[in-house]
Amino acid sequence: MWTIAPRLPRLFKLQMRISAWLVRKHNKLYIKMIKKEFGETDREVYLWHGEKDISAPLAMGQYMAKMIPNCEAEFIKDAGHMWMFEHLPEMLEKLKRY
Repeated sequence: MWTIAPRLPRLFKLQMRISAWLVRKHNKLYIKMIKKEFGETDREVYLWHGEKDISAPLAMGQYMAKMIPNCEAEFIKDAGHMWMFEHLPEMLEKLKRY
């Protein structure tokens, strides 16, 4: 989806709206879908979430942290959805142990 988003922004928007609707109305189904999408190794990775993320609200990150067994969540104050792009080296350093 990310590769076609620049060419088909309306399709990307639709996909994002569907995902948001699933999270709000059927969050257990959404979590089930996410678990299938990620392999076992990915499920062991830590969770980072910006407290000011409007694309994925804080409540969603908190819910996911509760649903992921042994999750060590880090909620970043004053950070939004794109925080990870500014802190990718720092995140990768933490993930090296996996």
